[in-house]
Amino acid sequence: MEYLRYSRCMDRKELQHFLDGEGKLISWPAKSKKQIAALEYLVDQLEWEKQYSEAEINELLTQFHTFHDPALLRRELYMKKLLDRRADGSRYWKTARQLPNEWNTKRLFIRDTLKDEVPELQKIYDECAYIGEWTGYDNPRKDPMMSEYKHKTLPPDGKKELHRLQTIMENISGQIIGYLISYHGFPDPKTFWIAVLAIRPSFQRKKFGKEVVKELEQRIVSLRSYDRMGTSVGLGNEPALRFWSASGFTETLKTEKSWKTLGCVDRQEQGGGKPPCLTLRGVGLALS
Repeated sequence: MEYLRYSRCMDRKELQHFLDGEGKLISWPAKSKKQIAALEYLVDQLEWEKQYSEAEINELLTQFHTFHDPALLRRELYMKKLLDRRADGSRYWKTARQLPNEWNTKRLFIRDTLKDEVPELQKIYDECAYIGEWTGYDNPRKDPMMSEYKHKTLPPDGKKELHRLQTIMENISGQIIGYLISYHGFPDPKTFWIAVLAIRPSFQRKKFGKEVVKELEQRIVSLRSYDRMGTSVGLGNEPALRFWSASGFTETLKTEKSWKTLGCVDRQEQGGGKPPCLTLRGVGLALS
């Protein structure tokens, strides 16, 4: 795929002053951006779905750097969530890459939510409560946005390290206008899951949602870890169904897994005439 070749070329160009003629890292960059590029370059040398011992990881890293510090590189790969490991450190494996902590669109700034932003996100959640009248879903959780911030709302067998709550702010004013809740790898490891994309009602009809999804698609492509993006929409939520359909989410996905997300009721728990969620995937996205 052309985008994949472009991304790899850019990774190498970013490191042109840090690699020797054999493609080995000759020093550890001082700047964070170049450190990330170096780590992504190194993790590309690992195989997917293979577990490595600590000695094997060290040996492989030694082959791709000259400053004799595989422990530093191994630690940084783990801290930046490019590697995962067992609790005792006996096994390591390559993990799916994740959204950056901060990213931008033309008009918006999106970042991992800070604790003092949670009350404002809760206000946005409350302002969007009218959606429950369409879907028949009334969230029983107390302080649902704080639960999201603490990574307490996960899919079945989910890991908090793969769950993300991000605040959406307008670039010019800095005003918080929405939030994005996502999960890296649900209902399968190759699907990036959008649990909730919420835009404050007073900022709707300004195409902010479309702007987020368009940039998000490009970000997910650049991660080179996912084939699809997916989401669930309450069948009574006609505006959301139209929005996601127009965004390319047109394939209905049947899955044995379910995940109780904000504003959407599980199929197994629908009862009382409540409409279930429709699970969609973006078949129009060039993610593979």
